[in-house]
Amino acid sequence: MLLGLTAALAAVWFEGTTAGWALLTILVIVRPDLSDTRRRLGHRILGTVAGGLVAALLASVLPIRPVLLLVGAVCAALVIVFQFVTVTYAVYAFVLTLSVVLLSTPVASVAAVDAQRVAYTLAGALMIVIGSIVAMPLIRRRRPLP
Repeated sequence: MLLGLTAALAAVWFEGTTAGWALLTILVIVRPDLSDTRRRLGHRILGTVAGGLVAALLASVLPIRPVLLLVGAVCAALVIVFQFVTVTYAVYAFVLTLSVVLLSTPVASVAAVDAQRVAYTLAGALMIVIGSIVAMPLIRRRRPLP
């Protein structure tokens, strides 16, 4: 239900933006265990915001497309390595954000597109928090299966 509502909002009111980032946030954060969801929520926010800030800073300090593409490619390789090496989810989200933003955005638009991605990640996180608040009383009232 949460994904459906978010997808409808993204399609109707945020067409042509990076609102899909909110859907991705929900997909990668929500876990069956609420404590895991809370932990990943904080890590996702921290990593995405930090990655976004660093990407915007790099684009303003080194506005050279080949350099930014190289940094993005190195970050993409690290994302793959992190599938086999244990790192916190915040570090993973940080490197992933750097990779996605630097590889997919023109230099002049990095800050603006990155601000959208961070905002939609925060919106997805807020949807999870609201959904958890609404769902918790229902979950607590539910009787276990026999």
